Amino acid sequence: MDQNPQGFDEKKKEIINKLTGLLIDSLIKEETNREDGQTIAGFILEKKDQIKDGNTLADFLNELATKWPIYNNFYDAYKKTEQVSIQDKQKLDLIKNQLDQLSKNSS
Repeated sequence: MDQNPQGFDEKKKEIINKLTGLLIDSLIKEETNREDGQTIAGFILEKKDQIKDGNTLADFLNELATKWPIYNNFYDAYKKTEQVSIQDKQKLDLIKNQLDQLSKNSS
C-alpha cells in the first residue's frame, strides 16, 4: 500500500469505525450476544494500535473474519477493493511506462 502515513491512519480509523458499527448492528439485531460483543470489542481495541500498514490491516481483518463470521462480508469486500486497487495501479504504471517510451522515442 503506497499511501502516506496520514492517509493510512485515516483509512484505518474509517475501517475501525465500520467494524464497530457492524458489531453494534449485530448486537441490536441479537445476532451476537453481549459476552461475544465484549470479546470482539476488546479484540478490536487490543489489535488496532498494532495495525501499521496494509499488510497488518489485511491480517487483522482476516483474523477478525475467521474468529467472528459477522465480519466475513466486510473482509470479502475489503479484499476485492484492495485487489481492484492493485490492478488499477498496475494498469496506470503500464500506461505511464508506455507514455515514457513514446516520449523517449519521439525525442
